This record gives sequence, C-alpha cells and structure tokens, in this order.
Amino acid sequence: MISYKTKTMGTVKAYIEMNGENLGYRVEAERVESNEMLKAHAEKLARGLKAIGYNVSYSEFTNEALRGEETSKNTTFKHDDSSFEEII
Repeated sequence: MISYKTKTMGTVKAYIEMNGENLGYRVEAERVESNEMLKAHAEKLARGLKAIGYNVSYSEFTNEALRGEETSKNTTFKHDDSSFEEII
C-alpha cells in the first residue's frame, strides 16, 4: 500500500499487486470527488503502465465512505508473504 496525504484530494491510498508483468491495483480516495477525478484518468494510467511493460489485470477505484470505516481498516493486501508497506 502507498498512502498519499494531499492538500486538495485528502488521503489517497493505492493497493498494488504484482505478479511478473501483470499488475492489479485498487485506488481508495478519502473524498467522493477525488475518487471520481482519479477514475476519470484510469485509461491514461493504464496506457502509461502498459508503455513501461505491465499488463493491467484489474483496476478498481473506491471511496472510504462507500466502503465503510470498519471494512477499510480490516482489508490487507500483500504479495505472497511480503509485509512491505510504504506510507508516504
């Protein structure tokens, strides 16, 4: 997970799963408006990832308010046994 605290969009989290050249991600925005803005640029992100050699196997854009506070806190995304997490 990568977490960004932005001035205009609030907190934005990216959960990324990689397997070779395949990559999947879920972007979770704190605000509904931020989620819609990020979702509007999904195709551009997919093209950029493909340009550097990744196949996007799935993508999801969601909002903390839609997911619910409890669900958001209990969701863990890891690759294999990795405990790597970077908070920026």
